[in-house]
Amino acid sequence: MGARGNIVKDPVWNKLGLELPTTAEAYKMLYGKEPSGPAWEAAKAIVGGYSLTRMIALSPGVSADRVTELRAAFKSMTLDASFQEELDKRGSAARLLLGDEAQEIAATIINSPAEAAALLRKLATSQ
Repeated sequence: MGARGNIVKDPVWNKLGLELPTTAEAYKMLYGKEPSGPAWEAAKAIVGGYSLTRMIALSPGVSADRVTELRAAFKSMTLDASFQEELDKRGSAARLLLGDEAQEIAATIINSPAEAAALLRKLATSQ
């Protein structure tokens, strides 16, 4: 998932040599129109959750200075050659999301329409 809750192709797919459509592109190919409605909003929340599989979140009230400092530290880590080398050595196809992009994805999930949340709740509890 990308900024503003849009589903985008994960750049890791290219790294793995895969050329696959996004969920939205596949839907449009099948039905000839853009996806919409509660089921689509639920699907976006699921994809967004996958985008944030391993995340670090802070408690409400953490100072802006601390948030800025932590974001800078994580950005520095992702640019570090040793860190990148270790990811490559382990065969990781990680897509690292930082700061505002990750925050926007989290907000999209949190602010999903009530109908989408109800659908996900129903799917999670049905057998």
